Amino acid sequence: MKAGIGADVKAGVGAGVGADVRASVGRDGAGRATMRHYAPGYTLAGGLAAVVDIGGFHLLAPRMQGVLAAAAWSFVAAAIVNYLLSSVWVYQRDWRSWRRAAWFFVFACMGLSINAGMTWWLAQALPLHPTLAKAGGVAAAFGINFVVNTRWVFQRAGTRQASP
Repeated sequence: MKAGIGADVKAGVGAGVGADVRASVGRDGAGRATMRHYAPGYTLAGGLAAVVDIGGFHLLAPRMQGVLAAAAWSFVAAAIVNYLLSSVWVYQRDWRSWRRAAWFFVFACMGLSINAGMTWWLAQALPLHPTLAKAGGVAAAFGINFVVNTRWVFQRAGTRQASP
């Protein structure tokens, strides 16, 4: 019978059955990392990219005509930050892969359409400050970007998981 993580914590022991449970969190039966494994790191990397996106938008929006151009430029800056952090820190892949970078930016452009469209809609349809509308656009694109990047862009060759 496997003991829970708490059994090791109570005993003050760092190894044992509980360590096996901890090591398997976020891994499938074959030991491959799952989406849950990457979620915390991607959330932090995406969070930093969101700061770049929203902060850049906040600085650009008053200086540009409308919110769409500012949303697009801040998204591009954030996509570069997100790619570099995701490659090196989250997925531990070579950031110099032109193929991976190209796929990342293709999917980032899809995310841009969601992000900018939601930003525009929120700014027009609701009485929201443009920066708050931008935060809504970022949130809408974040989840989709995570799934696409984890399942396709940064997946190791030969380890593609079947769709559920």
